[in-house]
Amino acid sequence: TRIRLILMVAINFFCAIVYFGLSLNVVNLDTNLYMNVALNAVAEMPTYGITAVLLDKFGRKPLTIGTMWFSGLFCLLGSLMGNVGVWMLVRMVCGILGIFGMAGTYNLLFIYTAELFPMVVRNAALGCTMQAGQIGAILSPVVVVLGRLL
Repeated sequence: TRIRLILMVAINFFCAIVYFGLSLNVVNLDTNLYMNVALNAVAEMPTYGITAVLLDKFGRKPLTIGTMWFSGLFCLLGSLMGNVGVWMLVRMVCGILGIFGMAGTYNLLFIYTAELFPMVVRNAALGCTMQAGQIGAILSPVVVVLGRLL
């Protein structure tokens, strides 16, 4: 149980950094800021419905891992793109798909974490993991600024 708690604290921490960092990083894409924010918001909305529908079909663990991989793949592809010409648009689409996947992961983490722990420690474990997620959310602007400097 201790190893599960440590892993879920780390996963929640880093997923929160990625989720909020992607939302804050639209400023650095050098495209239309208002369009990027609107597209990110629109991309997040269907995620909750899609994960609810796919939850019964695939299960919590494979769907959570799949959305993490989906987000990670598009974030990696977006980071490899240049920021000139048509590549700016491709990079923006990769960012939107990355936030789409991470919104799904962020949505599923609470459900998945609650199932990992027995009833007697579930409340404390959920509190620890959600607190780690909030600390990640607090640190995400720092990560975005450091990413911009590097």
